[in-house]
Amino acid sequence: MVKAMAAALRLVLNLSLAVLLVFVACVVLFSGFASVYLPMWETEPLGQGTDEGEWLWVDDQAIHYTTWGARQDRPVVLIHGDMIEGSLSWGRVPSLLADAGTHVVAVDLLGYGRSSRVAEPVYSQRIQTRMLAHVLNEYGIQDATVVAHGRGAATALQLAVEQPQFIERIVLVSPCLADGEPLAWRTVAGIPYVGQAAAWALRSGGPLWKSLRTGMVASTEAFPERYWRIAEVLGRIRGSAEAARMRVLSLPDDNLPEAIPGISVPVSVLLGDQDRTLSQREAEALASQFIDASVQMLPGAGHLAQIDQPAAVVEAIAGSPGTDASLLP
Repeated sequence: MVKAMAAALRLVLNLSLAVLLVFVACVVLFSGFASVYLPMWETEPLGQGTDEGEWLWVDDQAIHYTTWGARQDRPVVLIHGDMIEGSLSWGRVPSLLADAGTHVVAVDLLGYGRSSRVAEPVYSQRIQTRMLAHVLNEYGIQDATVVAHGRGAATALQLAVEQPQFIERIVLVSPCLADGEPLAWRTVAGIPYVGQAAAWALRSGGPLWKSLRTGMVASTEAFPERYWRIAEVLGRIRGSAEAARMRVLSLPDDNLPEAIPGISVPVSVLLGDQDRTLSQREAEALASQFIDASVQMLPGAGHLAQIDQPAAVVEAIAGSPGTDASLLP
């Protein structure tokens, strides 16, 4: 009996060791493949394939922004979430907002969209907020409706705390105020070649990136073909994978959520009823921390509500007919 148990234990240990060795071998092979393949994948400069938008140099880095609508109309600032596509992730919302009589400014934060990639951990909320504020100041924006998606919510709220002159009202779409990255992801990202390979595969246009995006919507048909075509170009900008790795390694430096009760402007939280990352209870708990806030559910929308239901998002932002009056400034 003892010999049988010992033999079974040895078998389990040997199988576990074999599985571990296979896993390590796969990681090493994939990391090696990625390190060789990435220079052939990331071949695009920042301005490749577009004549839209403008760049502004901030702290020696090129920050890209695009505008829609008449300059004299009331301003709306769009802040994207943690997506390599940057402002592209707003889909049709900017043009629909312009049609609704607003002047839209969508900024690609550092490391996203067509803005510069930096191979250093300089992607903290305060750095992103400072660069965003510089663009808005140079462009002459004041008293705007600031709309933020996902992790862009932290940038919008930090802006409200530090530079309130830019903001008249805040709209948060599927907000995420997570304090930094999970420990496991930071550990992987801290291993140079392995972390770069993982960042490419998951976050900058690699083999798993598209499936993660389609998991953010209620209907995969909501993405137009143009979205994938442009997004692939953005993922091929030189330095994208390393920038994605550095974003994981950037240490949090904001003062959220502690500073939220001091934000006095009206806040609207928009939540898709099929959002897998944020529940209605969590959205309401977040809204309860503000002085003046409301929550609106958007039927038929996932985490990327602006892709699933752009017209509903625009109604909530611009105050089109049929919008809940509690959402208006």
